[in-house]
Amino acid sequence: MDIKLLDEVKLNKYINKSDTLIVCVSTGIDSMCLFHYLYTNGYKIVVAHVNHKKRTESDQEYAYLEDFCKKNNIPFEGYILDKKIESNFQEEARKIRYSFFINVAKKYNSKAIILAHHADDEVETVIMRIIRGTSIKGYSGIKYITKIEDVDVVRPLLHTNRKTIEEYQKLHNIKFFLDASNNEDHYTRNIIRHNVIPQLLQINPNLYESVKNYSSDQEEMAEYITSKSQEFILNNSFKNENEITFKLKDFNALNTIIKKEVLLEAVNYISLNTVELYHSKTKEILDIINAETRESKTIEIKDDIVFTKEYDDIVIYKNITKPKIDLFINDIGEYEVTGYGKIILSRKNHILPSKNSHMLCYNSEDEIFPIHVRNVKKGDKITYSSITKKVYDLLKEYRVPKRKRENVLVFEHNDEIFFIPKIIRKETDKNKQKIIYITFEEKNNEN
Repeated sequence: MDIKLLDEVKLNKYINKSDTLIVCVSTGIDSMCLFHYLYTNGYKIVVAHVNHKKRTESDQEYAYLEDFCKKNNIPFEGYILDKKIESNFQEEARKIRYSFFINVAKKYNSKAIILAHHADDEVETVIMRIIRGTSIKGYSGIKYITKIEDVDVVRPLLHTNRKTIEEYQKLHNIKFFLDASNNEDHYTRNIIRHNVIPQLLQINPNLYESVKNYSSDQEEMAEYITSKSQEFILNNSFKNENEITFKLKDFNALNTIIKKEVLLEAVNYISLNTVELYHSKTKEILDIINAETRESKTIEIKDDIVFTKEYDDIVIYKNITKPKIDLFINDIGEYEVTGYGKIILSRKNHILPSKNSHMLCYNSEDEIFPIHVRNVKKGDKITYSSITKKVYDLLKEYRVPKRKRENVLVFEHNDEIFFIPKIIRKETDKNKQKIIYITFEEKNNEN
């Protein structure tokens, strides 16, 4: 009597047997059993394997799988990870694997990648996330199907426990390779696998079903909360590729659980889903938002992703260092300012009045040229309407955030500032005979 390894009816809701499936095979018992099932049940497959070069057996496993596929006319795609990873190996290797799998899917015009995550992985993941703290979405565990770059990532064994997989392997005498590191308790997941789950199974033999139900409930809640959060972001945010901003008043009108999800969605948007917002960091951010003080406060979430509360705004942004500008303009024309935008000078009126434009009146060009465009410096002053003010004081008055002040550009002639885009223009003598029109066009992703 055969063993039901997976729910084929459910799998066939998401894929067709005639479609090319990229099966990710590590040579461990889980993926080798999944590979065997799909291959022997008539699915059209391509095997994708990554050799991490972490163990002496890795080359042997790669050679075995490649040879097996060749003998059975199964397309094989292998990747040898010869890059030295200095930081978090597990995380970096995972990114490399997924990138490789996606590239293989594109090569074969496949719409589905098949992974061998199973019920024990699900239980381990849920327990790990409860221990570490995560979002509602995170507590829902591993999804049966997700999507990366328009490719479905399907996990047909997600509701199959390890015991069933082992029974299937013995029944069909499937060759697989053991990774000795899986038996060591150096990693949190291994500690949970070897010590925690056996104890939990003694307390509740229906642990797998309980976690499945828990994950399902969490996923339904997460979908609802996510929909509300995305609706808020759509209607109440300003965003570009480097920054997303909410009004403090609008954000504080939300339920707390929606607030958390909005922050999570914002971080995902800015980081392109590469940064995880942990519960502890979310709490730290919410504490700052709820504080009565109006003082600006900034927190680095991870790497170059930053949260700040400034004036009446909440901002999550990518911290990009802009080049320092030191440009001298001696004639009309268009001048690209790398990282900032474009300056246009013309004798014809090419602009509508705005705080990003100015009209310079003169009799002789040496009254205005050269124009020196540079970043603001502490101590800079500007005189207008018979008033002299420090530029940094003006920036505060105009509520320019601290993080943006050093990127403000000033226009000066003969060491005298006459124009600060978006802030102020010094008066010009309109009785003079000639006019030059000047405008500064900002980059639309300026942060």
